[in-house]
Amino acid sequence: MIDVVIVAKNEERHIGAVLSAIAAQKNLTGIKTFVVDNGSSDNTVEIAQKHNARIIECTGTLGKARNSGIACGDNALVAFLDAHSVPIETWGATLAKAFSEQTDLGAAMGSIENISERPGTELLAKHSMFSSPERLWKNTISGLNSPLPWIPTGNCMYSRDALNQVEGFDENLFRCEDTDLSWKIVLQGYQLAYVPEAKVTHYDRAGGTSYLRKYYNYGAGAAELACKYGLESSPVADKNLSGTKFLLDACYKLGFYSRRKTAMSPKITNQVDQKFRQKFPWHNGTKIGLSSRMIYWFVQESTCICVNLETNSRLVLEDLSADIFHLLTRQCNRSEIIESISQQFDIDKEAIASDLDELIQQLIDNQILSANQHSPNHSESHFSK
Repeated sequence: MIDVVIVAKNEERHIGAVLSAIAAQKNLTGIKTFVVDNGSSDNTVEIAQKHNARIIECTGTLGKARNSGIACGDNALVAFLDAHSVPIETWGATLAKAFSEQTDLGAAMGSIENISERPGTELLAKHSMFSSPERLWKNTISGLNSPLPWIPTGNCMYSRDALNQVEGFDENLFRCEDTDLSWKIVLQGYQLAYVPEAKVTHYDRAGGTSYLRKYYNYGAGAAELACKYGLESSPVADKNLSGTKFLLDACYKLGFYSRRKTAMSPKITNQVDQKFRQKFPWHNGTKIGLSSRMIYWFVQESTCICVNLETNSRLVLEDLSADIFHLLTRQCNRSEIIESISQQFDIDKEAIASDLDELIQQLIDNQILSANQHSPNHSESHFSK
């Protein structure tokens, strides 16, 4: 059912526990595990062989190594784990279930509980983005602190169709290849999902120097992606940093400015795959649909972010507006939405109709929706944010 790809280099300390946990997965059959050896000089390969993992030799960037693992499998779902991330026994089945429940799902991310194994790194670990599942969610898949949502490869699963559509990882990126992959998937119109129940324990043996180098590389990778996608060429400033957090931020900025390029690529002009943007009957002969020049994601059930790819502007829909937009993504027509909202909130249908038309017009004006024939009447809205 799923292929599991693990890139490993000198991971003899934990690779056995990771592979044992994969073999012990519940409610899941047909797992193929690929360990891509990235130039180990310890017993990583021997341990992986004892656990019946398929061994692939591939040196080079992490993107190249992971692509070699993807190419050797044939299952519809491809999971990625770090060689020191031990999953719980329901990990695989929980992530796979998300794809059976959402047809436009491109990737799913589980939660990561980080454990620092090196003495003297507690403060660095405390202020890292991996310090808690909540902080990791906020800095990655929520899209709140980045131009687009993304998923780290320490605990995730992708649709093979989505991976094939974007041709996998960019093998030329030295860092942030997982961010780039997620963005390519999102820009095709796929959705990302956060499945916190799919837990792994990440054993971090990075010392102080490795931590600082990691944040330097994060900054350098961010600069490369800024150039690739035509984003603002400056890191986000935080004036309230002190102590260890300031040190990590300084390393990040140093890496960013070391790789920053003044000549930026054009802003994103990507058009979403039309299979995710089919028009549907709306009202009185009008058809509407999600615009192919727009992407969206739900931060939480009550918050949705829409990004116009031509203007790079964001429209945030909250509460009832987000509920209505969710119904639109399911291609519910005007009457169906009015009925659903009326039953859910016990609101007069005529009032709902007036405000719904206002919201639809706002979404059309912001190129979030596209429509043929005429658009709904313009009236004062209590739903739009």
